[in-house]
Amino acid sequence: MTETIHTPVPNRQWRDPNRYRWWNGLGVPLLPFFTWGVVAATGWNALWMMGPLWIFS
Repeated sequence: MTETIHTPVPNRQWRDPNRYRWWNGLGVPLLPFFTWGVVAATGWNALWMMGPLWIFS
């Protein structure tokens, strides 16, 4: 019987390739605050529709 020599496999650490995209999940909850700042800076109340238009388009 022949002996099989096993070479050690390097320990690989898994990394999420989309880890930077997790920050995109903060976009929708922060949208009202962003819109509030834009409306306060410009004075255009019509910009309050920016959030629903962005979400539903």
